[in-house]
Amino acid sequence: MNNLSAEDDHEGHVRKPLPPAEVIRKLPADGGEEFNRLVFEKSPYLLQHARNEVDWWPWGEAAFAEAAKIHFFRSMTKMFYGQDENP
Repeated sequence: MNNLSAEDDHEGHVRKPLPPAEVIRKLPADGGEEFNRLVFEKSPYLLQHARNEVDWWPWGEAAFAEAAKIHFFRSMTKMFYGQDENP
C-alpha cells in the first residue's frame, strides 16, 4: 500500500494522499522537505504521520544510533554547562 485515502484526522483536516511509489523511491533518506522518514514505511499507522513536521524515525538500528548520538551530545552539554539546555 503506497497511498492513503484522504480521510479526516483528529483535527478535522483532510490528509493529502501520498505520492506514487516511484516518486517516494526518489526522495532522500530523510524524506525531504515535505515528508519525514516514515514515508518509506508500509504500516498505514506510520504512513499517516509521513507529513508530520516531527523528525520521526522508524524503529530500528538507525534510530537507536541517532538516539545514542543525541544522548552523547546532551550528556556533554550537561558536563560542560552543568545542566541540560532543555530541562
